[in-house]
Amino acid sequence: MMTLAAVQMVMDNPKLDLMYFICGVLLALLPTSVLGMIGYFVVRDWYRNHYVRKPAPITPGPAGR
Repeated sequence: MMTLAAVQMVMDNPKLDLMYFICGVLLALLPTSVLGMIGYFVVRDWYRNHYVRKPAPITPGPAGR
């Protein structure tokens, strides 16, 4: 416990604190953005396949006999 307190006293570096903060923000935003992009592409694909009008199937008429 004493060693941890001594290390914290020695590591009073604002640049290092900024680096830890930026790493923490990136660690939080990276998975969020990746899952958000996956969700966006899944919903976009579902919307395109579900709501886009598809051409009516062509049925053979009397001339096809």
